[in-house]
Amino acid sequence: MFKSPASAQSPQERLLLLMRLTQNLGASSHPDEVLNTVMDDVLVVTGAERGFVLLGRPTPGGENKIVARGMAEIALDSKEFGYSRSVVEQVLESGQPVVTDDAQADARFSGSASIMGLHIHSIMCVPLMYQGRVLGVIYVDNHAQRGIFTQPDLDLLNAIAATTATAFENARLYAETRARVETLDLLRQFNQEVASSLELRNVLPRSVEAIRSMVGGSTGSILTVEGDHLVFQVSVGEKEVSAQPFRIPITQGIAGWVVANIQPVLVNDVANDPRFYGTLDRETGFTTQSLIAAPLVVEEKAIGVIEIFNKPGGFTDADLDVLVTFAASASVAVENARLYEQAQSKLATLDLLRSISLEITSTLDLKRVLSASTQAVKELLGGTAASILTVDGDDLVFQVALGDSANSIQPQRVPRGSGLAGWVVDNKEPVIVNDVRNDARFFGGFDKNSGFTTLSLIAVPLLVNETAIGVIEVFNKPTGFSQEDQDLLETFAASVAFAIENARLYQVAVEKGRLERELQVARQVQASLLPNETPAVPGWQLAAQWIPAREVAGDYYDFIRLEGSQALQGWGLTVADVADKGMPSALMMVNTRAILRASIFSSPDLAHAVERTNTLSASDSDNSMFVTMFTALIQSESGLVTYVNAGHNPPLLLRKGSKKPEELTRTGMALAIMPDMPYEQRNVELKSGDVLLLFTDGVPDALDAAGQEFGMERLTSLLVKHAGLSATGLMEKLEAALTEFVGQAAPFDDITLMVLKKE
Repeated sequence: MFKSPASAQSPQERLLLLMRLTQNLGASSHPDEVLNTVMDDVLVVTGAERGFVLLGRPTPGGENKIVARGMAEIALDSKEFGYSRSVVEQVLESGQPVVTDDAQADARFSGSASIMGLHIHSIMCVPLMYQGRVLGVIYVDNHAQRGIFTQPDLDLLNAIAATTATAFENARLYAETRARVETLDLLRQFNQEVASSLELRNVLPRSVEAIRSMVGGSTGSILTVEGDHLVFQVSVGEKEVSAQPFRIPITQGIAGWVVANIQPVLVNDVANDPRFYGTLDRETGFTTQSLIAAPLVVEEKAIGVIEIFNKPGGFTDADLDVLVTFAASASVAVENARLYEQAQSKLATLDLLRSISLEITSTLDLKRVLSASTQAVKELLGGTAASILTVDGDDLVFQVALGDSANSIQPQRVPRGSGLAGWVVDNKEPVIVNDVRNDARFFGGFDKNSGFTTLSLIAVPLLVNETAIGVIEVFNKPTGFSQEDQDLLETFAASVAFAIENARLYQVAVEKGRLERELQVARQVQASLLPNETPAVPGWQLAAQWIPAREVAGDYYDFIRLEGSQALQGWGLTVADVADKGMPSALMMVNTRAILRASIFSSPDLAHAVERTNTLSASDSDNSMFVTMFTALIQSESGLVTYVNAGHNPPLLLRKGSKKPEELTRTGMALAIMPDMPYEQRNVELKSGDVLLLFTDGVPDALDAAGQEFGMERLTSLLVKHAGLSATGLMEKLEAALTEFVGQAAPFDDITLMVLKKE
C-alpha cells in the first residue's frame, strides 16, 4: 500500500510507486482484478477523498463496468452516486485529462449542476487509452478541500491509467483465450463420447449439461424434428422431468422459428417476443425468462434445435457463439444416432441377420465393418470365400477377402468394367452364376494370379442413394446359390452399404469438424497476434512480412510502443517462432505474446522482461514445445539497439558499404524449456544506411520443387545486393525471391521477415 500522495513524493519515489503498481497489475489475470487492484491504491496515491474507475460511456440504465472507493458501487444514473458528469463526459469525449483546483470557481465547470449540487471542489479525471481508443476514465475528487491535486498527481494518474488500460486489455485477452480453450475442450469431450456411442439418449444428456453449465443457464434441452412437430429428446435442469414427453407444433414458438429459418437466436425477455410459445410453460409449471437457441443442421436442413434457458443477468453474444459451435458437433451426433436407429429398426425384422448386423452397425471403424461383414456373409451363405470391393475412381479395389488365397487377392485392383463384379456395379443389379466357365462376363485373371479357383459366385451391389459404392461377393457354395440366397444377401448388403457409408461419413465429419475448429481458432489467434500496421518511428524505416505455411502458424512478429513513466522507452520489436505446428503452437504463441507484453511494461530492462517471460511460459509448458525469440528495443532519435536473442536465428546486421553482414548471436536459450534461466542483453549502434534483417528459420529452410533449400548464402547475397533500397523495397525484393524460388512447391514452414534500417 502506498504511503502518501504523488505531490508529496520525489520523482524517483513517484516512479517507484508506478513500478510497484505496474507489477501488481502484471500479475492480474482477470479484468475485474485489474480494476480492483488500481482502485485499491489510487485514493492513497492521489490523496483523494473518493473515486472510481469506469469502462464505457455512462448511459441511463446502462450496465457500465465500475469499481469505486469511498462511494457506493451502484447505477451511475442514481442520485446516490454523486460525481461530476461534466468532467467525465469531457474526458471521454476529448481523450484529454482534466484537473481543477476548485470546480466551484472553475469557469469550465462552475455551471455544472452536478458540481454545484454536490459541492465538489478538487477534481482529477484521466482517460484510459488503449491503441488510440478511450476505454473509460479514472476519476477522483474531494468535497471539502481546494487545490489538493497538483501536476505531479495528474502525471502519475495518467501513467497509472495507461498501465491500467494495457493490463485490462491483456487480462481480457487472456480471459477470452481461456474461454475458447474451455469451449474446445468441451467439444473434444463431446466428440469422444459420440465416437464411443451411437445411443442418442446416452450421449446428449451429459453434453447438454456441460454446455448449460458453461453458459450459465438453469435448463437445457434438445428437440428433434419428427414430421410436423418438435419433440423433446433430452432436457436437463429445472425442466428435465416435465418437458421431456412434450411435443411442439413446428410452426410455433421460438424453437420452431429457429428450425424454419435455420438461424440461432438470443432472447433475454421472452415476454416481449411474439414468437414465444407459452403453452409449454403453462402445462409444465416452468417459467421461461430468457433463452438462446441454435439449429441442428445436416446437409443444409434443420433436424432439430438445442436451447439453454434462464441465465441470471441475461445471455450474451459470446454465449450464443459457444452454443452455435457446440450445435455443429451435436448435429452430427443426432443425425448419426438417428440413422443408426433406422438401420436397427430394419434389421430387427430379420431375426436371422440381427445378431450379425449388430456388430457391423455398432462401430464406425471402417476396417472392422468390412471384416465383420465379409465374415458374416461367408458363414451365412455357406461359401468357401467372400470379398468386398469398393469403387475407387475407375477401379474396383479389394478392401477385404476371406477364405482360400485371400492374402494374394486382397491387394489387387480391377478395372471397373471388368468381370462380374464390374458388371454388378455398372448395372446396379445382383447376379448369380453357378458355373462361371459358361459366363462370358467372368474375368479369370484373379484365379490365374492368386491360385484361387472360382466355381460359382453371387454378387450384390452396395448401394447408397442409388449410387453403387462397391460390391459384396460370396464364392463356391457346394450346393449352388439360390434366389433365397440373393434375397438374403441383398437385405444384408443394404446394411453393409449403410455401415460402410456411415463409417465413411463419420470419418469425413470428424475430420471436417477438426479442420473447421482449427481454422476458427487459427483466425482468432492470428488476428490477435499480428500488428495492424507497421509503425512510423522517426529516424528509422521498418518493414515486416508474415507468410504462414498453412492455416495455423507458429511464427509471429510484434511492435510495442514504450512511453510514459515506465523504465523502458522507445519501440520494442519482436520476431518469434514456436518449435511445433498446429493449434497448440498458435495458442502457445498467444500466451507468450501476452506474457512478454505484460513483462516488458513492468521490467527495469529488456533482459529482465525476457527472463520473466521464460519463467512464466515454462510453468505452463509440457516441455515438448518451446519458443525461439529475438526481441529488441530501439530509440527513436539515436541508433542504439538493445536486444536479447533467446535461441533464435541470428539476425544479420549489414553496415553501409560493407559486403559481409554481422550476426547478432544468441544471448540465452529458447523460452519455455527451463524456468529461471539468465538472459544477457547487448547493445549495438546502427548508423545511417545500416540495415538489420530479422527472420525465422522458415526463410533459409524454404524448399523448391526439387527439395533444395533457399539457404543462408542466398539470403545474405540478397541483403548485400539490395541494402541500398528502403526497408519496404528490400522487403519486396526478399519476398519476390522467395516466391520465385519456392514456385509451385508446397510451403515447408512459416516465414516471418522484418527489416530495420537507420535513416
